[in-house]
Amino acid sequence: MASSADLSAETPKTRVQLTVPDTSAPTTVRTAGSATAAAPAPSGTARAQVVVGSNVVETARQFLGVPYVWGGTTPAGFDCSGLVQYVYGLHGVSLPRTDAAQKAAGTVIDPDQAQPGDLVWHPGHIGIYAGNGMVIHAPRPGKSVEIIPLQYFGAVTFVRI
Repeated sequence: MASSADLSAETPKTRVQLTVPDTSAPTTVRTAGSATAAAPAPSGTARAQVVVGSNVVETARQFLGVPYVWGGTTPAGFDCSGLVQYVYGLHGVSLPRTDAAQKAAGTVIDPDQAQPGDLVWHPGHIGIYAGNGMVIHAPRPGKSVEIIPLQYFGAVTFVRI
């Protein structure tokens, strides 16, 4: 059974409806013109799971402009790993809290295999690959969640969750 909290995002091509799970039911993610995908509800431990990347990106886009808060894990304020953990959690994927632990929870992939929704990591920082050479991340104090060109993110490792 899903909680009453629903989030939705619209793009010219896709409408994404995301039902936030309670701890006993799967998350259901539906996109126009596609099959329903279900992901297990969070279990408190990280495990590699397949998440429809474009849905993760659309969810992350909802938080553009949210202020950076060191240690922040909610839409009131995010740090980099807090943003990633929160967004993936909305899709029923439980990730650890820190950037290094989030990297370790997934599978490192070659840059030429990167798809929207993959993680972009370098020591001390993490974001969500938005595709087309762009990354959504929570940068640093005084800034807000933003989308930037990958080239400004530094030397990166791509990670698939």
